[in-house]
Amino acid sequence: IVVTILDSAYTVMLSAEQDFQGEGWLYIAVQDDSLASAADSLLVLVESPLALDGKQIDNPYIFDLASNYPNPFNPVTTIRYTVGGSEITIVDVSIYNVLGQKVAVLSSGRYAPGRYKTEWNAAGYSSGVYIVCFTAGNGYRKARKILLLK
Repeated sequence: IVVTILDSAYTVMLSAEQDFQGEGWLYIAVQDDSLASAADSLLVLVESPLALDGKQIDNPYIFDLASNYPNPFNPVTTIRYTVGGSEITIVDVSIYNVLGQKVAVLSSGRYAPGRYKTEWNAAGYSSGVYIVCFTAGNGYRKARKILLLK
């Protein structure tokens, strides 16, 4: 797809099929008349709408730990998580090594329902597999493997 932009403001609308939920990367590359170019990418999340048939959903958030990005990474990765429920909840997002030892605490405290993200700078850690663990005060737990490659 080639898009020609004639002014400094341009809007791109993305749409998904009904009932689709998920995520994917959108890669964008631009080139001007002098052949100078730039490229970047962004993560696109498609989630359930906040209202169905005119009826507002009270709380659209469910507890979740999303995949980190990039993965594998060196040395920084972003970790996204969602706090669900309808009340402020105690949350902990920590990193463990493969021996089960906690090596870093990324987020810890009381969080309102919503989407959050944090970064882990693993510059001082060895290459290998680590586990990011997300726990919430209501008993929710989820873990994901992440890979640090130097």
